[in-house]
Amino acid sequence: MTIALRSVPQAERDGYSRTLEEYIQNNRDRLAWMWHVHGPYGFFPGVYQLVERPESYVLCERIEHSSYRLLQLWVDGGGERASLALLQEAWLRNQGKENEQ
Repeated sequence: MTIALRSVPQAERDGYSRTLEEYIQNNRDRLAWMWHVHGPYGFFPGVYQLVERPESYVLCERIEHSSYRLLQLWVDGGGERASLALLQEAWLRNQGKENEQ
């Protein structure tokens, strides 16, 4: 989670917990859908490993608002590019699909 939080600009860090809380509330259905499809009991168990981690909420928010910076810090910090790419694919591809249940 440290890498994801480092992608938040210094000037925005003081209020980031509030920003994240609002983001989660605004995307609650979408996050639930992603968990349902890509989580540990979804259609692809074990493939989308970052979906199963608590920091996935921070990562999804950062994917939408600072994906280049997040990827740069992720790779520099030793994270697997593929795992972040899978989360990004799951998050961005499923926009609007939470209403199709």
